[in-house]
Amino acid sequence: MLAPQHSWLAREPVDMRRGIDTLTKYITDNLHQARQNEAAFVFCNKSHSRVKVLHWDKHGVWLCLRRLRRLHQGHFIWPKQGDITWMLSPAQFDWLIKGIDWVGHRFYLYMIMDVFSRKVVGAEVYEKESGQYAAMLLQRAVWVEKCRGDQLVLHADNGGPMKSFTMQAKLYDLGVMPSHSRPRVSNDNPYSESLFRTLKYCPQWPQGGFSSLDNARKWVHEFVVWYNKQHRHSGLRYVTPDEKHQQRDVEILARRKALYEEARRQNPALWSRETRNWDPVESVSLNPEKERRVA
Repeated sequence: MLAPQHSWLAREPVDMRRGIDTLTKYITDNLHQARQNEAAFVFCNKSHSRVKVLHWDKHGVWLCLRRLRRLHQGHFIWPKQGDITWMLSPAQFDWLIKGIDWVGHRFYLYMIMDVFSRKVVGAEVYEKESGQYAAMLLQRAVWVEKCRGDQLVLHADNGGPMKSFTMQAKLYDLGVMPSHSRPRVSNDNPYSESLFRTLKYCPQWPQGGFSSLDNARKWVHEFVVWYNKQHRHSGLRYVTPDEKHQQRDVEILARRKALYEEARRQNPALWSRETRNWDPVESVSLNPEKERRVA
């Protein structure tokens, strides 16, 4: 059972669709409280029929939602006046969260992206971390893309599945050179960081999490289709990753460049600078070394 050292109840109702980031900002801006370990904040909706609990501990942050029955609502006295927050006693906190599964259920996303085109060439969701699952996804991606024998490099994190014997054996079998992030460098691969930010901040991301493994896999599949075929990537001159992967970006960008130049020729007064750069992206690199100039 969860037992925070301090717990507060927010008196004003909040939108139950809020997530971790927006509730954390609400705590700082509206409740004037600082984020701290072993602290929990309880939020309710206008009808007091639902509560949402945000808790920090040594393992991370937890966000859970509970629907209160009428019987429960009648036995709890909600504060109506006074401070914007109300400190809960351990007994009151236990009563409110009784029945919430704080262990939760986690799903793990395995994803492979082609850095040059930003196309997601492989993605799958499993219930645990495993080098075998990672190896299976890599083999499937190589077969689908028909790139076995090419000079491939897999840049991965330093997690156990990526460094497992099973994964290393599969890399050797497929002729893929392994590469790993530098220790204690969180943004060593800015392309994957950008991809996961796009995924987590997608408007369709379920605020309440996924109800089942099949539900998570279905959502990820739909996201990958959208990302590869519809998302116009700013780092690719606003072509989709699929268009870049199939080398159709050269023709598309040439047409855009001609269209912009014709528009500038017809209305030169509207253009104070050169037209947008529509030249195709020819190369990408991971953390290129900065030039050192000797004074």
